[in-house]
Amino acid sequence: VRRLIRETQADLSREGIQIDRQMEVGVMLEVPAAILMLEAISKEADFFAVGTNDLIQFTLAAGRTDDRIAHLSNPLHPAILKSLYQVARVAREGEIMVMVCGEIASNPLFASLLVGMGFQHLSMNPFSIPDIKNILRKTSYRQVKDIVEQVLRLPTIESVETCVAERFA
Repeated sequence: VRRLIRETQADLSREGIQIDRQMEVGVMLEVPAAILMLEAISKEADFFAVGTNDLIQFTLAAGRTDDRIAHLSNPLHPAILKSLYQVARVAREGEIMVMVCGEIASNPLFASLLVGMGFQHLSMNPFSIPDIKNILRKTSYRQVKDIVEQVLRLPTIESVETCVAERFA
């Protein structure tokens, strides 16, 4: 991609068109393969965007729009939590800006967990912002970080749901 960008920039320059040579290149993380290759991807990306709707669907092989299997599409699944935590960790270590896009960012419970993982940029519907701000202001970072550390050790959706229900009660 960077090679194609350089080639396009050169073509545009030759045509006399001004370009931004400092253009950042980001990666949308939506498939399990991207999470598995994250360290390599981080060496090429200026920022990450996590598409949680698709990541959940593709990781769990359960589409949220198919009524027969939508109940299997659960953001509290340990595989999803571990994938998201991996993204936050690699981004933090590589000093790469990362944002979370998708329905879970606008859910107060999930937004709290995302903040506890270390995400600082949550993309959501503007109508959700007041509720998320209100919840995050009432919760300490240390508290949500402790909850994240606990749920990452749990093996089942049921155990995660129980833990989260008790800790956020």
